[in-house]
Amino acid sequence: MYKDAGKYRKVLANSTKEVYNISIRQKNSEICEVESMIKAGIIGSTGYAGGELARLLLQRDDVEIKWYGSRSYIDQKYASIYQNMFKIVDDKCMDDNMKELADQVDVIFTATPQGLCSTLVNEEILSKVKIIDLSADFRIKDVAVYEKWYKLTHGSPEYIKEAVYGLPEVNREKIKNARIIANPGCFPTCSFLSTYPLVKEGLIDPNTIIIDAKSILGILSMDLNRDLTVHCYGDSPAFNKTLQQFAVA
Repeated sequence: MYKDAGKYRKVLANSTKEVYNISIRQKNSEICEVESMIKAGIIGSTGYAGGELARLLLQRDDVEIKWYGSRSYIDQKYASIYQNMFKIVDDKCMDDNMKELADQVDVIFTATPQGLCSTLVNEEILSKVKIIDLSADFRIKDVAVYEKWYKLTHGSPEYIKEAVYGLPEVNREKIKNARIIANPGCFPTCSFLSTYPLVKEGLIDPNTIIIDAKSILGILSMDLNRDLTVHCYGDSPAFNKTLQQFAVA
């Protein structure tokens, strides 16, 4: 037994050294992970979309929410509004100061009604952060169509051209380098993803497409004796043009 003591000491030393090296590698990995964390801020964090966004981001190991913006609940605990977060989020809600927020994060999510994001964004902000807008402000390339449908004057039409429609199935590479990402809505997503492969392969004429999309709330609020057709896009030049552009890309 004692005869092999030197051998055992050598094995123990090597094992200790390996454990030490593993510990160092793990610590370096943790440091790299911390350094690569994406710092995010949410404007409109207390609305339905903002709440869902926070819930999804909190499940990620590579994202840290630095700013819960809310005009209605400034200085109130976020968990007092969404009480399911009482052991998860200790932060207080802050205002929607996008300029100040841009100095603290890598990406800003705007979970706000149509019209707000386009009035807040500017070149100074875009030089610092990426904007992911959950409204329709940058989804529609034709300003006239946007203003007709939403009865609003667009606040920054000069950025519409560069904004990327956020469907990774179609625009994955463009999304990586975009400063403004227009987060698709539910109806556009189901409409584009169901028709895009057919148009791309030339299996269907875009001018023959009719999209009939309804939400359950919209149906419940209607007189059920009436025609339930809510949206028909078969004769929409804007929809067809956009679909054809995606198919060519």
